[in-house]
Amino acid sequence: MNDTALVSIIVAGLLFGTPLVYVAMGELVSQRAGVMNLSLDGIMLFSAVSGYGVAAETGSLWLALATSVLVGASISALFAFLSITLRVSQILAALGLLVFTSGMSQYLGRIGDEPLIGRLSGVSIEPYTTGSLTDIPLLGPILFGHDFVVYGSWVLVALTHFYINHTEPGMRVRAVGNDPASAEAAGVRVARVRAVHVIIGGALAGFGGAYYSLGLVPIWQERITSNAGWLAIAIVLAARWRPVAAFVAAFVFGASIRLGFTLQVVGANVSPELLSMIPYVLAIVAVLLTALSPSRGLTEPKALGIPFFREQR
Repeated sequence: MNDTALVSIIVAGLLFGTPLVYVAMGELVSQRAGVMNLSLDGIMLFSAVSGYGVAAETGSLWLALATSVLVGASISALFAFLSITLRVSQILAALGLLVFTSGMSQYLGRIGDEPLIGRLSGVSIEPYTTGSLTDIPLLGPILFGHDFVVYGSWVLVALTHFYINHTEPGMRVRAVGNDPASAEAAGVRVARVRAVHVIIGGALAGFGGAYYSLGLVPIWQERITSNAGWLAIAIVLAARWRPVAAFVAAFVFGASIRLGFTLQVVGANVSPELLSMIPYVLAIVAVLLTALSPSRGLTEPKALGIPFFREQR
């Protein structure tokens, strides 16, 4: 493999890993608080079509992004109400919302005199122009010429790492995820902490979804996320709930998504169908390795997926 192909794969990993980073960071803080949200892919789709629709109607990128974030946060607020307040099974509540949001994204994309499918919004997230910096051998295309969402994902990883590991609110999140009864006894409002971080996770998933329809592929098409929400969950598990490791995993998954196209460009004789399976095979392997890892218990939130009953503390 020549340098051009290698750089192309690395750049693809950064670009296609970017929405995975946002969604994974949101899911990571949610799971650290003890709540697993399996409806991420539906949230991403619903947010993507909502943001794209607003962009097509108003021509405003920022209003479109804000709409996607608000939609993601609202759906997650409903999930938090069901799973935390009403104590509905996290799995059942999430899967119900997944079916609803996925179906609604298809419906919203088809209705109206000018359906969003195939309709150009005229709005997209554009990369920064960095002049000759992108001409620097090897490092130029990797570090420069990206859009603000890509650079923002790097900052988000650093902030998430610092927040979880080096702040008092982050310490409360870890306490709630590991031993909610003891945290409640120490004065931590378990339900509030969980709900807030679930909503934050949904907002980030909404932003990640918007990046598909307004950045990577500035058009609306059904299933545009290609199950990225599920990949984000696998990333969190593979990273063992560590932000920096999740960033690396997102990069690997992002590169694998575009690996097939890159290999075809350089003339590799490999089945496209086989190459398209790579991200999902990686996801299965990552989950299996995490489940079988003897050190899993050192980082896994002990109360992950377990409803908290205050009266039983």
